[in-house]
Amino acid sequence: MPVVDTWYRTVKQPDGSTKKEKSAHYGRGKRWAVRYRDDDGKQKNPKFRTKVEAEQHLTNIKGDLQRGEYVDPKAGKVTLQAFAEEWLANLTVEESTKEAMEKRLQLHVFPHLGSQELRKLKPSVIRSWLAGLQTHLASSSTRTIFEHLSGALAAAVDDGLIARNPCASSSVKAPVPEKRKVVPWTLERVAAVEESIPPRYRAYVVPGAGCGLRQGETIGLAAEDVGFLDGTLYVRRQVKKVRNKLCFAPPKHGKEREIPLPEHVALRLSAHMAQFPPVSVTLPWRHPEGEPVTAQLIFTSRESKPLNKNYINKFVWKPALVDAGVLSHQASAREYGYHALRHHFASVLLEAGVSIRALAEYLGHADPGFTLRTYAHMMPNSEARMRGAIDRVWSMADDSHTSASAPNVRPILS
Repeated sequence: MPVVDTWYRTVKQPDGSTKKEKSAHYGRGKRWAVRYRDDDGKQKNPKFRTKVEAEQHLTNIKGDLQRGEYVDPKAGKVTLQAFAEEWLANLTVEESTKEAMEKRLQLHVFPHLGSQELRKLKPSVIRSWLAGLQTHLASSSTRTIFEHLSGALAAAVDDGLIARNPCASSSVKAPVPEKRKVVPWTLERVAAVEESIPPRYRAYVVPGAGCGLRQGETIGLAAEDVGFLDGTLYVRRQVKKVRNKLCFAPPKHGKEREIPLPEHVALRLSAHMAQFPPVSVTLPWRHPEGEPVTAQLIFTSRESKPLNKNYINKFVWKPALVDAGVLSHQASAREYGYHALRHHFASVLLEAGVSIRALAEYLGHADPGFTLRTYAHMMPNSEARMRGAIDRVWSMADDSHTSASAPNVRPILS
């Protein structure tokens, strides 16, 4: 691995000595070259203006080769957008998830960084891009987009196109989303919103508030999922939009679940189904080209079609929130979506002493730790529960001790 002066060549003299003479490259381009072979045995010949730069590069190359971390600088010439699009196309995630990721990259990454070559994406470039993003997006949204970009660049590292992920640099700080405590709706608020919804969709509130279903799961709830006889609600599917077409899909995390069916929920669903009979609906499974699947949906539109949550949110849910006094016409309903019913469900169960692990199962959370972090503040006061638990146990012990130490008095028979 020599450092070579390309402006001069060494010429052997007749007497056996050597002499330096100007080469054909003298005075043209960069003077100093580093010659070596990479991990694949290919000859490399990068050039530098000064000998110091060449020697420093040689030192770095030797270290990278010894550690098995060598990356050909020419490999990173592909643009970020070209690589990210290929990475995204081969990503093994739900089609709707992939669609959402693609939309975020198209809107917030490619216009600013897409034309940049991977090798030129330094931490300073990422920091500048992040700063611009945070001027008009919430921290939670910014972090999600940042994680998409970091995932693509991590794949580029794995493919040997770049040596390091600039997003993983210690100088790049991903925004930390604001932690807001969930404030659950009271039963009175749930009832007020429900009363403000037109009769056809009124029971739509019940699976969310009474069993903790997500909005897509409620839309995908079928007559065969309601176990009136065994007292179980089966969450088997959701309805979601993929490439602007409604599809059936597994519940979030691909996790079907069973939820104890409260009598109140069973009665409300039964009454709704009697007034508005379930409709046989066929949709593709997972994505628009998927196999068709048919289910007897409980909640459908007046045209007997599956509900579109965008329509429901705008023309049914928000008007009900306004009528119930939850928010004004001008306010955004984002903070008061269908998810508020799940929070109400969680608060009721925690108040009743249901464990975090059981609640996580009912809600379909992949990790009970997430459930705990989200709802820990809703749990009954631990100090009062601790005092009550000790007092109950010790009272039982005192009663037992008193009974054991009482004199053995025989009754007088008359």
